Amino acid sequence: MKDKKFSNLLYISKYVLPLETNGNGSRGFHLIKEISQNNIHSTIITSNSNHLGKTPNLSDSFFYENISNVNFFWLKTLKYKKTTSLRRILGWIDFEIKLLYFIFFKKQIRKPDVIIVSSPSILTIISGFILKVFFKAKLVFEIRDIWPLTLTEDGGFSKLNPLILILSFLEWVGYKYSDIIVGTMPNLSEHVKNILGFEKEVFHIPIGFNFEDLDKNESLPEAFFLDKYPKNKFIIGYAGAIGITNALEVFFECISSLVEVDELYFVIYGEGDLKKEYIKKYGNLPNLSFLPKIEKVHLNYALSKCDLLYLSTFPSKVWKYGQSLNKIIDYMLSSRPILASYTGYLSMINESECGKIVPSGDLTSLRKEIIRFSKMSSIELDKMGRNGKDWILANQDYKTLANKYYSFIKSI
Repeated sequence: MKDKKFSNLLYISKYVLPLETNGNGSRGFHLIKEISQNNIHSTIITSNSNHLGKTPNLSDSFFYENISNVNFFWLKTLKYKKTTSLRRILGWIDFEIKLLYFIFFKKQIRKPDVIIVSSPSILTIISGFILKVFFKAKLVFEIRDIWPLTLTEDGGFSKLNPLILILSFLEWVGYKYSDIIVGTMPNLSEHVKNILGFEKEVFHIPIGFNFEDLDKNESLPEAFFLDKYPKNKFIIGYAGAIGITNALEVFFECISSLVEVDELYFVIYGEGDLKKEYIKKYGNLPNLSFLPKIEKVHLNYALSKCDLLYLSTFPSKVWKYGQSLNKIIDYMLSSRPILASYTGYLSMINESECGKIVPSGDLTSLRKEIIRFSKMSSIELDKMGRNGKDWILANQDYKTLANKYYSFIKSI
């Protein structure tokens, strides 16, 4: 299709955090920031209720700031503490009501040519269709989490639950009537076909990284590692949340089974709901250290000091459509090989040849692979690690991803 011109872009998501505010950045913010470099007037509308990072405390109904040439509006919405709570769902509804009120009555934004609505809050597709009709704009439906499949597979909800039925209908409508579907997972097109009953083109824009952020990485003094990474040991590291969704039980069972293998040592960086429980159960193991969450600027350096990095997921239909995990990007940028317990559509690790994937929950295979990696030469391990870094640098920086996104949008 012949490219069309557009000049005003509106990105709506309840969960967006600009780099300057959060310190960790945000996929949506980085992409829109880069797209705006094409002389596109870009606006982001989000909520100040976000479990992913720090947001401003608002006294008024909204707060505006211009960040890196992007117009950024924070809406004051209902706060929540638990990500699985009813209050979070009510916060979704609150956001949509305040979003439409803000646009129609506050009149702070330019008429958009293109509107992007982004999950995890799938309710935003309702507002997206209202705004599409009102502004006569094109609508992009962006999927970062597959709702309601995530709730039925990982949350234990029945498919006949009224909430699930509503979300399923919204998902179908969003896929069928949006002008473009964009997904962070590489095999989302198969899921869309299953929902609609026919094929519809889906564009893949994964989570990425910023080259500028790499310059912010800082090293750590060697003294930091003296009591954390024992000398003459093969160090297997994990960095990230320690909660129920991180599927770490098999990893800890594996660590326990490898106590007698003297050359192996495991380090766990992170915090989470299950950390205390795991410390109580496994904290006395002589081959394991639990460490605090490490700052983002030091993460790359700390991971680079490990010999092998580990991640895990539960068996779930969600992974059939692929993954786009921040953790894999952090691991690949550290230039270390990766061992993943994962069952699903393969990408990144296999494409870059930077590690090995074993079935989720398979203790025997996990144990076997850890031992195999520990017997590799440093030359083999370093080459595998470099494969990952070279691949991620070549394929998933946000400037490259934004250029692809911009091309997709112009096609409508």
